[in-house]
Amino acid sequence: MARKDIGCPTPAGANLKDLYQRLLLVFCPILHFHPEERFFPVDLPSTINYSALWKFDPNVDLSPAACTNMIKKGQINNPAIDLSLAGVNHFTTVTDMNWYDKQIEGQPAIKLPEPKLDKILQVYRDNIKPELTIYGMVCKARETPNSNLLINDKTMNSTIQSAFAEGYLLTYYFYFPAYEDKYMKSEGDWSGIALLVKALPNSFEDLKNNIKTFEPVLSCYFSKRYDEYPPAPHLAAHPDGIRLWQNVTKTKDASVNHPTHPKVFISKGSHNCYYTAFEKNVNSYAPWKPFITSEGIEEEKYSAGPVDNTIVGSTDWGEIDWYEYILFPPLLPFVLCASGCDYPFHFDSSGIAPEDRDHPEATNENGYDGLPDSKGSSYPSKPASQAAPGQQSITLKLEYVDLSNQDFAAIWGYPGAWGSATIWAIYDYAKWGKIQGVRRPMLAAWFNFNLFVDHIYGAGGIPELTPLP
Repeated sequence: MARKDIGCPTPAGANLKDLYQRLLLVFCPILHFHPEERFFPVDLPSTINYSALWKFDPNVDLSPAACTNMIKKGQINNPAIDLSLAGVNHFTTVTDMNWYDKQIEGQPAIKLPEPKLDKILQVYRDNIKPELTIYGMVCKARETPNSNLLINDKTMNSTIQSAFAEGYLLTYYFYFPAYEDKYMKSEGDWSGIALLVKALPNSFEDLKNNIKTFEPVLSCYFSKRYDEYPPAPHLAAHPDGIRLWQNVTKTKDASVNHPTHPKVFISKGSHNCYYTAFEKNVNSYAPWKPFITSEGIEEEKYSAGPVDNTIVGSTDWGEIDWYEYILFPPLLPFVLCASGCDYPFHFDSSGIAPEDRDHPEATNENGYDGLPDSKGSSYPSKPASQAAPGQQSITLKLEYVDLSNQDFAAIWGYPGAWGSATIWAIYDYAKWGKIQGVRRPMLAAWFNFNLFVDHIYGAGGIPELTPLP
């Protein structure tokens, strides 16, 4: 079944389309990559034209027998036609399917999919040679999935409430060739940020002369955390994910003579987005099981509760009274119920070694500096740390998501998974090997959800008395 979240409607009028593109360019982020980063955001057409299309049969035990090659590598010529029959069990890969033998104690060895990251990197550098790209989309905030969570939320910061009611989301997507860390290897990886603006300008001159009127009030940085359903990771709400615009570090845009470009720091390998550079440990799992998922958010399975600041959703443990979300912080029950008790946020960490429950993640100001421009640069030949010391600049093309273009819409709304994936070290069970890759998230929906989730009091609105960072 095709996904329904292909994106926000593209304006029919050329003038409004031009204005959207200009607005996205003025506020386009500057990306900072770690010196040892190997994978950078690439354009989709180059990737898809070099890819093969495969289908995974979920009714077959995980093995090579579950995979069927539908279109050979490099033969996807017209995505609107060649990908038109693809569904949720289809996926793409720029390499051939690779398998490794997994030995589980007391059982025969089984074959699991294995993305060859070195091979993927070589293919992008030597064969695909993509343009480094940021994708930008403009959405009316109240027309995005799950906007009902915020429309009548009386507990939210009044400035943000007003901007959300009348404003727009500028959403920037980054597609990386691969994801890599000690827990997971995945061909294909999505990330991004979104900005909430109060209103749209009427013209280029309006944007230039009254830039403060149209600047964002809030930014949202997307992170990925593992949950128990591969091909995780899903995007997850995170305490570092929300930042008031006034507290975001920005670079001046010469065309409007005002600091408008937010600095975004990309973590090495996992490509999580942050507002500052750091080195720290982050959780390798999402703290819920299996209530909140990216699919549920995008399909609007969760809605505001009886007081409009709580979540109600259909789950395998039944309906939960709204006040339970308000009275109990999500992490408190993990402490009180160490021996196990019935609570809506279930999480079983018994199968995870203590040293594997979090992992180091780092961002850096001294690696690659990705500057937004109208033309993308070629793929870097080697990590910055292996070249000259200090920061190196690369150019990232800003590509407007124009769904009125049939070929582009076929790629953007592709219902299959991008790349192939497998989870490695956390769980020693066959079910954690997964052939499917990652699907494009509806980041605008995640903006709404991250804003709705209060990281101090649980799944409620942001209290007016709790200052945002």
